[in-house]
Amino acid sequence: MSFLAAGYQELFSGIYVRDTSLMGKEGPVTVKEVVTLSQYRKPTEDQVVTHLQEKAATLLARKKLAISGTQIQVASELESAVIQLPDNFLDDLKISNLNCIAFVRSNTPAINLPEGRQVPHYLQATFGYMPPELLSKLESGEIRPEIPLFGRFQGVLGSLSKQSSLGTRGSIDYLVNPERGDVGKMSGVYNNIPPSVMVELITEVTNVSADQKYVQSLFDVSPEKLEEVALPPILALHKNVREAIAQQIARQRIPQSPLGSLGLPVFGASKRRLDS
Repeated sequence: MSFLAAGYQELFSGIYVRDTSLMGKEGPVTVKEVVTLSQYRKPTEDQVVTHLQEKAATLLARKKLAISGTQIQVASELESAVIQLPDNFLDDLKISNLNCIAFVRSNTPAINLPEGRQVPHYLQATFGYMPPELLSKLESGEIRPEIPLFGRFQGVLGSLSKQSSLGTRGSIDYLVNPERGDVGKMSGVYNNIPPSVMVELITEVTNVSADQKYVQSLFDVSPEKLEEVALPPILALHKNVREAIAQQIARQRIPQSPLGSLGLPVFGASKRRLDS
């Protein structure tokens, strides 16, 4: 593969590293360049609705079984946001309340897949920097051993990027199953990727995309992509609830009431997107 020819070492399927240096406060510092290759299918609105309904049902059940005063365990940012909604809103999700479902569809960036179209399938190349000692801990399983190695790398790179100049610097998404009418195969966020690395990434994803068997063997990050696009409708619902409560308190000058007791119209209309 071109990554191997460019001096990268393959640590694991879809994970490549090589030495480089970055300028620190006291001079050059040796770090590891990390490239990860993965695949995903772009989430659809229908998948988001189903996913949130399943979350609502699961979390409602946990609430009913939980001992009063105990904290309910959540596994993700999405679950944390969903469980903070009042039970009546979770019920609306679970039973497919029409206004609730329309609100979800209008506030998710997931695609509205036209009938007869196949779900877009992408190859993703992510680039970032990591301290060598942290890389060693990831390999040995000292950090989050319960998570697959690929997930550990993605998680650590993402965390580093929020607190330092290291971590994820960008990614390229390459459409591997284009249909007639699709415009552009390549997308992503790559402003912070060095130009020389960009050339290598583009060369690699172009070559790899032709090997369907290899693409299918890569780690599938579709579940993570689904979680990402399922979160905005829940955050938008929280915002509407807060605004509705504030408006009613200001209008009626009543003490603040529990979220679930006001019966407020929080599923406000949003501009409907039309996906091609």
